[in-house]
Amino acid sequence: MEEFDGIYEKKAKLVGLKGGDKLCLINFCDDWIHDHYEESYIYYGRMYSPFESFHPNAVHISGYFRDDDSNAWIKVENGIARLAKEKYDGWWDSLEALLKQELNP
Repeated sequence: MEEFDGIYEKKAKLVGLKGGDKLCLINFCDDWIHDHYEESYIYYGRMYSPFESFHPNAVHISGYFRDDDSNAWIKVENGIARLAKEKYDGWWDSLEALLKQELNP
């Protein structure tokens, strides 16, 4: 098996259907079939994995995603970001606020 130098961040997209409760991480260059319809959410940004490196083409990554347009953050676990329906929608204005909520729910 060939070794590779893992990375800790990369450009990526979070995509999901409107009305759904999750967003899926896909590679920045990958096509999302719903790109051509108005029934989906597509967020372009950067995925950060602070503790574990990953292969450049990996999508089952855990860490934090920052949206390029709003600079908002959302937690991603194994390539899935959950959208909460209660207190907040899953997005945070800053990484510090997201981490604070995780430590003091």
